[in-house]
Amino acid sequence: MVSDVNNQAQTKVDPQHVVLSGGAASIISNILFALCEPGDAVLIPAPYYNAFENDMKLMAKCVPCPIYTSDPVKGPSPKELDSAAAAVVKRGLCLKVVLLTNPNNPLGVIYRRGVMLDCVKWARSKGLHTICDEIYALSCHQKNNAFESILKILDNDLRDDVHMIWALSKDFGASGFRAAFLCTQNVGLLNALGNLNIFTCVSHPIQLVTSDIFNDDLFVDSYLEEARLLTVKSKAICERKLDQMIIPYVKSEAGIFIYADFSAILPQPVTFSDEGRFSEILQNIAHVVSCIQKCILNGRLVFSLFPTIMTLKVMTPGSSQRETRPGMFRICYAWVSEEVLEIAMERISYIVFKIRKLGTRYRWDDISEKYLSEVTTCGISKSGSLHALSAIQ
Repeated sequence: MVSDVNNQAQTKVDPQHVVLSGGAASIISNILFALCEPGDAVLIPAPYYNAFENDMKLMAKCVPCPIYTSDPVKGPSPKELDSAAAAVVKRGLCLKVVLLTNPNNPLGVIYRRGVMLDCVKWARSKGLHTICDEIYALSCHQKNNAFESILKILDNDLRDDVHMIWALSKDFGASGFRAAFLCTQNVGLLNALGNLNIFTCVSHPIQLVTSDIFNDDLFVDSYLEEARLLTVKSKAICERKLDQMIIPYVKSEAGIFIYADFSAILPQPVTFSDEGRFSEILQNIAHVVSCIQKCILNGRLVFSLFPTIMTLKVMTPGSSQRETRPGMFRICYAWVSEEVLEIAMERISYIVFKIRKLGTRYRWDDISEKYLSEVTTCGISKSGSLHALSAIQ
């Protein structure tokens, strides 16, 4: 693993600076528990992965504080960091950490070198720690991409205040392995994690499997390339349907998400309440948000019924990610097969078409299950094969 990090970072990483732990969530939790006091604040550029809040609050009792920016795709500027820090002080909180996700979740963008450097320099000027979550580092959509690890950007000069995290969960589709890595040069933190890790250690069998994976360069290279091609293919399905629906979205560069803006089809001026009503329609009538129905495609089961908490990853409303603009949704196109994704996007297309058909002054009471009665047949012909919804075309 250290060899792979060294190759990417183009600098030497000391194995003594690498910690293995049971998932990125536990590493974040343990870092904050070790570095912060209960009630300390952590800055995160918004919108952000909503599970971060649980990682911060559950054990470390930290307070997540959004950084609102004029251009979330570009990332926070020093001036915007100053504004976010001032808001923290106004709340009477003590600021300790800046958390950056690069590549970003939910936007799917890559922060450029200058942005990352500015954030680290700003944090250092305030005496703060910077955590760089690079869990999608190997899931860039193009072979030649703009991503650079913070290890490379800083030429491995992390000092005692910059900490980089990576895990198998996303790039290798192995969330169940619960294996993540932390690179830090903070000796005090390393010693603290040596004690805390007793609760989040990685089992010997998983360590052995992980070691075998990283020692097989041929497998790693072929797996990541195949994953990249499949990811790009699924992303193209989403983008094609969103373009047909005339729904704006962020052009993603990495990860497994598209961040789309459905505000134009919601009652104006749009509110988060309207976003919630739209989400309920997607969930309860179209079944594409937080539940998956059973469905037979070409004689085989392609939808299966999962607990709600697992399927929230398919389409997540922006309000749960501290988004300031109502109507934004994160679409996870890698959560299901291409066939299922095609069906889901057809259902969304159908709902968008039916809502637009009502005009601009509709009421939510106008949208009943009867009005959307054909939604669950979208994308599937009587023979069980996929087809495009002619009404939308």
